[in-house]
Amino acid sequence: MMRLLRAEGSKLATVRSTWWLLAGILVTMLGVAAAVTLSVDLPRCGPDTTCMEDTPRLSLFGTRLAQVLIVILAAAAICGEYESRMAMTTFSATPKRLRVYAAKATVLTAATAVVGAFAVAGTLLMARLTLPYHGYTAARGYPLLSAADGDLQRAAGGTVLYLCLVGLMSLGIGASTRSHAATISTVLGLLFLFPLAGAFVTAPRWQDRLHKWGPMDAGLAIQNTLHPVPGPIHPWHGLGVLALWALAALIAGALTVRFRDA
Repeated sequence: MMRLLRAEGSKLATVRSTWWLLAGILVTMLGVAAAVTLSVDLPRCGPDTTCMEDTPRLSLFGTRLAQVLIVILAAAAICGEYESRMAMTTFSATPKRLRVYAAKATVLTAATAVVGAFAVAGTLLMARLTLPYHGYTAARGYPLLSAADGDLQRAAGGTVLYLCLVGLMSLGIGASTRSHAATISTVLGLLFLFPLAGAFVTAPRWQDRLHKWGPMDAGLAIQNTLHPVPGPIHPWHGLGVLALWALAALIAGALTVRFRDA
């Protein structure tokens, strides 16, 4: 298995677009965080209203854009070999196809986790340094973002897990479709279709269901740090919903890899 991991790691690392995409994830997360935290002002609320901003969630807003690059990276990791017919060579050298599939998933997850961890840490550090200059101070109910805060730890670690799960879901769909375009359009459709549909549905019951079961809305609930937690689903339950989407995609991809010719 170590040989396969080294081989798949080399494949991913030797493609120039991999490094551009990983750098793009980092720049996107930090860039959006800078744009948000440097421009946001303390909301003005009436004397009889509760007004609290979820500053960690606000700082991590770039996750919504960074995930698009994760989808593209995952599609490249799995679809490139099929479209270039190199998959036939790979499977000839390693007849146990599911081991190759597992190695690709492991390498992709490791790369996503590393760059995601750096991006999230940099984003929250930037927010800690900039938000107090816009009125988000302890005196107004907004203590400095601290690594010792359990809710912040959950939001930060959960964001990294979110990006990894989006990557795995994309890998599974890529193994099923074997096409860059089909993979990217399918995954982005799944991520953004549910929030879009929720904006047009007027029935509260169906709005609630769309937000609970949509992979993006449910998964990003992990970033909520206010108490009581807003939204229709608990943060860890929401991440679990995304994990189910990723698992279903991985199983479908595994069946395709195992039984369909390269």
